[in-house]
Amino acid sequence: MLFTNIKIVFKTENQLLELEYKELFDVKPALSAEIKEGVKKASDFTKLLLTFNDKSSLIIDVEKGLPYNGIYQMLHYIVTINKNENKMY
Repeated sequence: MLFTNIKIVFKTENQLLELEYKELFDVKPALSAEIKEGVKKASDFTKLLLTFNDKSSLIIDVEKGLPYNGIYQMLHYIVTINKNENKMY
């Protein structure tokens, strides 16, 4: 996963995806996927559910622990900025 100043680039299932931050509508833990895999503690979470402006969604896997928390916090901040910018127009 690579973060730039305008987008996230990552590989999933042999496909390279580039997602612009302005298209990100929501981010939250992918609880159903975590439960399905038997994860019981939040500190062991590795999956985030990204929802985009067109209502499509994607689950990404990240390293558990502090990396998960940091990426979740950063993406949540971007979502908050996007929602505030949309209110201005």
